[in-house]
Amino acid sequence: MKLRIPKRIINFKLAIIIVLLAIILALFFIGSTRKRVSFELDDRCGPIMNMISHSIKDESVCRSKCLSQCNVKDLRFRKVEFYENPRGCNNCTCFCK
Repeated sequence: MKLRIPKRIINFKLAIIIVLLAIILALFFIGSTRKRVSFELDDRCGPIMNMISHSIKDESVCRSKCLSQCNVKDLRFRKVEFYENPRGCNNCTCFCK
């Protein structure tokens, strides 16, 4: 005795799978076309007793400030690029999406 599945049920399941795949592809396409934004945060620096004082001292401070700025702009944080400059102000670039 062989169990047969009606074609109607197979077609219905196939239609559901196709609709779900279309929704997933649409969400992926919408997510990938969102505008990517990058901006630089100013490091306020200056000489204090033969040393340079920085408002953005390292990558963790840069990341924290970038997270805050992305949230304020209703964007999602992507990454940060931090370049330490021992003779001048550091560079902190934020990337949001």
